[in-house]
Amino acid sequence: MIVRELRSEWRLLTAALIPIVVGVIVITALQTLHHVVQTQLSSEQQALLGSDLSIKLRGKPTPGYKELISQIPGVKTSEIRFPTIVHGENGSELVQIQALSGKFPFYGERVTEPPGVEFSYLDGKSILLDKVLQSQLKVAVGESLQIGKSTFTVAGFTTDSSGETELRMTLAPRIILHQDTLEATGLTEHGIRQRVVTHFKFEVPPPDSIKMKQFRDLAD
Repeated sequence: MIVRELRSEWRLLTAALIPIVVGVIVITALQTLHHVVQTQLSSEQQALLGSDLSIKLRGKPTPGYKELISQIPGVKTSEIRFPTIVHGENGSELVQIQALSGKFPFYGERVTEPPGVEFSYLDGKSILLDKVLQSQLKVAVGESLQIGKSTFTVAGFTTDSSGETELRMTLAPRIILHQDTLEATGLTEHGIRQRVVTHFKFEVPPPDSIKMKQFRDLAD
């Protein structure tokens, strides 16, 4: 009699525990899936943007903008964008200048022809051109182009790059050069319509989303 009752109670207990165990397993699996998807989306977003955060400003950097940038931790590369005319032996073209202060993108890669010249502009003498300019200007690697008052050597051509979705949407093809060479070109003396972007790579977790929004609002 006692054995029969124990067996009956055990069956009831087992029947009650099974849904709980299954529920715990399902919740754990969903949490794991959420983490995997979130990590994958974060990696893809970094590769698409080329950075953890980018703050944009229309016009020249103001003291307030510079102070804001100095308060944000991490590795930084600034970028100045503006349109201009580039001159070569075989013609001239309207281009979009992308003047970088350092290496960018931080994530993903810039595909170049020839390979391995994605940061050649850092020497202050070389430039990278969008692939389309090779045929438009009939220019080859090692040849020279004039930008403003300065002459640069073509180090290679870019065919794809992380962090430059917005630039690819512009009508004019792009030329990448080092930011330190801008003054010598004389282009910044004429009140050009420029856009400044500062890219960040965080060594530690970035500020919370509220602070991020404040940074963006202040930059605007």
